[in-house]
Amino acid sequence: MKKALLSLIAVLLAMTAICGCAFADGKAAKPVYSEVVGSYPGGTTGFVYSDDMLLQSSYEMSGDLAKMAVAVSGAAYNESQIQNMLGNNEMGFTCTTYDYEGSLPRTLENNDYVAYSVGEKVLPDGKHLYLVVIRGTSGLEWFSNFNMANAEKYGGYHPGFYLAAQRVKQNLNSILCAGSPENTYVLFTGHSRGAAVANILAAQYSQSGSIVPADHIHGYTFACPLVGKNAVGCSNIYNFNNTGDAIPLVPLEDWGYTRYGIDYDCGFTASPAFTMRYYTEFGADNASTPDTIAYEIAIKTLFPEESTVNEPLGHFGAMLLAWGLSKTNEVSFHELMVRYGKDVFTAEFLYDQVLEKTGIKAVYQLLSDDSSMYTKQRSFLEQAKRDLGSVSQEEFNTWLVQNKSTFLPGSTEEEYAQWVDDNRAALTNQFKQGRFDRWLSENQSTLREIHKTTGQLIEEYDDLNPALSAIFTLAPIAWDAGTVIGCIIDITDNSTGSPIAAIMDGHKTATYIIGIHARYFGFCVYENSSDISDIHIPSCVKTIGYHCFAGSSVSAVSGFEHVTAVAESAFSGCTELSACATDAVEYVGDRAFYNCFSLASAPLDHV
Repeated sequence: MKKALLSLIAVLLAMTAICGCAFADGKAAKPVYSEVVGSYPGGTTGFVYSDDMLLQSSYEMSGDLAKMAVAVSGAAYNESQIQNMLGNNEMGFTCTTYDYEGSLPRTLENNDYVAYSVGEKVLPDGKHLYLVVIRGTSGLEWFSNFNMANAEKYGGYHPGFYLAAQRVKQNLNSILCAGSPENTYVLFTGHSRGAAVANILAAQYSQSGSIVPADHIHGYTFACPLVGKNAVGCSNIYNFNNTGDAIPLVPLEDWGYTRYGIDYDCGFTASPAFTMRYYTEFGADNASTPDTIAYEIAIKTLFPEESTVNEPLGHFGAMLLAWGLSKTNEVSFHELMVRYGKDVFTAEFLYDQVLEKTGIKAVYQLLSDDSSMYTKQRSFLEQAKRDLGSVSQEEFNTWLVQNKSTFLPGSTEEEYAQWVDDNRAALTNQFKQGRFDRWLSENQSTLREIHKTTGQLIEEYDDLNPALSAIFTLAPIAWDAGTVIGCIIDITDNSTGSPIAAIMDGHKTATYIIGIHARYFGFCVYENSSDISDIHIPSCVKTIGYHCFAGSSVSAVSGFEHVTAVAESAFSGCTELSACATDAVEYVGDRAFYNCFSLASAPLDHV
């Protein structure tokens, strides 16, 4: 009888959860929650949303805003996906997109832009809500990411990020003035390049306070690079960086760069929930490394000092790295050489050789071969100068004796000796020339290589010095440029066993979306997990995501007293769940506690 009664109660609970409901002890529902599910390039995600999330003080980090912000940051990579996510019926924002490639093409010389979206909503009480979502790097914008030279011209900011941020700000200034400052609330968010621009904008508007008060400005960034040398303060900005992501290292902290706000170092890949969800979504393991030590060493090899990026070779390396990471087809390696190589390959002969090659590996092979050859050729020519430039008296005398009958036939020893004294200078030159001619004949193969690698033709003794001078000029250029190009290949070329896959996996939006949702109990992250039992919900989390624990082995949840909304099927099929304080819950999605038989005695009377 008791078992039947418990089953009946469970069925009633399940039926209650079939339709999402909001409540607060019988009072009118406030806040109003909605469940948003949308796409980002390569995946699907979702979150629980309420306008009240934006109305809370921005000086309290919200795990729920983080889940929403990372989702829209991912969707921003596709113009239609961000429009669908912000403008759908669940969120109810009017979404306008700006500066996507269709309206603003990028070029190799003109790429200091970002695409962005502005979601706008006016509440019945007159409050204005804005979601400013900055897209991360796309295509030729990678070159702006590595536009790090001459930061002093831009107030210590990273030039590429600063210029993009100011363009957005010029447009936003008029948009954000639609309401009074005290009734305006803004979220700035973005991933990667978008994170850097969002970080700058959130800080500049917070520091000003004239358009929007700082406590109404929420800044949530993901994979945020360092943005400037004076970027301090603004504790209403929260930067979430994967500990295996190399991109937030650049520009280097050693150069004095920082970012605004509070940093959260997140070891996403260490989470079993992340690992399982990532594999379920993509059918492969995430290749991200647990830390960035190796990447930092590689970056410092390329850029030993900040001044390096202000020099032609350093800037050349930065642009090559941008090209290698972007994998863009919009710019060829040859175009890069034409645009940035001339200032590096200052010897015209070597520059022409480089331009004849069709790819980065071919150029690297050329420079490696040339560097090795220059070392050998320098030794060869220096030895030739020593051997051919001086005259051994013993060797000269032997030559004179051997040629007496040719030079002065029938002469006596005394007559020949006098004649040699009278013509010593001419005879010495003749001796040298003869010796040089023999050397020339014996070393034709080597001399052809010297001509090939230096452009210098050696036909006379006096040609040795120009050839050596060319080698002294070319060797360091080939060595330095070859070192930089080799480092780029080591970092970015998968076929060499490079870390590019780990770098990209550590940085990609999916890593951050799944990582943040695993951290703050969002979309599907623990679904069907058999490795969990007791879960603690931190106070910064007030919503449990769609299918978060569905079908899992979770048995007890502490910290639930802070939770106000539980999304569709969040605990569906959690047959072991027995401890879950739900008194604060105001919204329950469809089938949120379906088949949670062990919750029959839990305090769910108000559900």
